[in-house]
Amino acid sequence: MHEGVVPLNSVLRLTYGSPFGFWWMASQFDPAQTVFTILYQRDDGGEFISQVRVLSQAKISYLTLLGGNEEIIPDDLTFIIKDLTIRVQRMGSIHLVAEVDHKHPLLEKMKTSGFGVSAWQDIWQFSHQPDFRREADQPGEWCPLAEVDWWQACQLLQAVTPPISQMTDLPSRFLSRYWVCHKDTRIIAFADIRYGPQGIWIQPTFDPEVSHCPDLLCDLIHCLPARLSRPVYLSVRSYQSWLFRSIELLGAEYVAHQAILVKHMAGYIKEFSTSELLRLEKRKAKPSNPVLPSRSVEE
Repeated sequence: MHEGVVPLNSVLRLTYGSPFGFWWMASQFDPAQTVFTILYQRDDGGEFISQVRVLSQAKISYLTLLGGNEEIIPDDLTFIIKDLTIRVQRMGSIHLVAEVDHKHPLLEKMKTSGFGVSAWQDIWQFSHQPDFRREADQPGEWCPLAEVDWWQACQLLQAVTPPISQMTDLPSRFLSRYWVCHKDTRIIAFADIRYGPQGIWIQPTFDPEVSHCPDLLCDLIHCLPARLSRPVYLSVRSYQSWLFRSIELLGAEYVAHQAILVKHMAGYIKEFSTSELLRLEKRKAKPSNPVLPSRSVEE
């Protein structure tokens, strides 16, 4: 059954390893998220497994595993997605996100089950420390994002990220894992950095007017604390495709081209109990302030 399970979250797969390995299992014990894994069984012996991670302070859930001992047919997938949708809605999520390789047959099946493509991402790997000849002028300086710069960083991301991708790519709150690049008093680049025992994940966003991008990317990788011997993975969204040439100049190894799939759901509406409905019925409308006629112009 393990062979038929497809990991659908590249951050977890590349930074924590195999979905059935120790580190992936250990990543579930995170107080900032709720993880549930469900086993579905058919009468003819077919078994399918799915795993969803729900962020506690966000409206987004991530479908991280899907597959089984047989190929998933559209009817099976429709039933699984419908069941997962109900579960994550009750936990407050309104978006379900998955990442699928562009050549995988699961991509088209998920699109017919209510998922839409919000963006495409390309992933590169740096197994060594990149070395690039710097220009004479210092293009910028990377540092962890300070809370005082949070508003300026959000303005940069909202200006660069297309509306269709904002529900998945815009951060919902300030976190210590974010880095920014300053040039004088202006933020010219933003990076979402995730650490795991098997690798480090970087998703950068640059202002299109920035020059010397190879230098800035090289500086960012050199600034990473406690990298040790872990590989670094660089994820670039399709709306930042002009960075591809800069990454190639650094000698990175191309890994994958994936679709970011999103299923939008309605918010969960609480069902009132009988006692709550009775309390609502007993409430009386409060009288509003008396309306006084305005004086005429002649007065």
